[in-house]
Amino acid sequence: MAHPDVVVWEADGRPLPRLGYGARLAAPLRGLGARVVVVPYRRRALTAAELSAPVHVLSGGETTSFAGDPATRRTLADVTGLLRRAWRGDATVIGVCLGAQLIARAIAPALPRSFPTSGMEVGLCPVDGPGGPIAVGQLHYEQIDPAFAEVDGVRLTHTNDHTRVQGFTWGPSVAGYQFHPEWDPGDVAAVLDRHAALLDLRHAEPSTALGSVHLEQGSWSGRTVTELLVAPVARALAPDRAHEPGAA
Repeated sequence: MAHPDVVVWEADGRPLPRLGYGARLAAPLRGLGARVVVVPYRRRALTAAELSAPVHVLSGGETTSFAGDPATRRTLADVTGLLRRAWRGDATVIGVCLGAQLIARAIAPALPRSFPTSGMEVGLCPVDGPGGPIAVGQLHYEQIDPAFAEVDGVRLTHTNDHTRVQGFTWGPSVAGYQFHPEWDPGDVAAVLDRHAALLDLRHAEPSTALGSVHLEQGSWSGRTVTELLVAPVARALAPDRAHEPGAA
């Protein structure tokens, strides 16, 4: 695929059996008829054609944005260049969990590494958004520093008592979500089962986390991934999609 419409930057780790972090992000975007490529960016650099794509979605993952390894340094440099394009209106960038943290670090590199005072946020959790509370999948023990909400150009879109910066925009074409809008309740339950050792390491109670899935699943809506991921990507691609079969 020489010139993709959408590049999903897939970080390390497998949140679900046999699936990397990019799979649940790529699937609904392929449903748009978009040319989507998933790039394991920690294993290889993006090509020039991939970097020039109009839409970029950065996945969750298991390596902190503050890591000093070559892959993280290269990624931050690439994301910084990408954000310059997005600020000019030449690209759309959406980050999820680690992806949002990478975007925030590229925007405000002087902010420190930050951890929620109440510990790991995990399970199906309520956050407050523009349309009211929503239930979303969470798996994070690191957060975007709360002071990021005060950075010029940043607008806070989602928050809760646990983690102030749950969602943000930066200009018209960049958005980040600390949570996972792509995970449904079944995914969250499977993620908790797969990461039981991590929960134990981070002193999170597995039964409480799993209980949150049952408690909040009535508040979960499939519209969330449509509104936060699919719709903005569709809008970003619409001017360039006249060649696609069935495009309006």
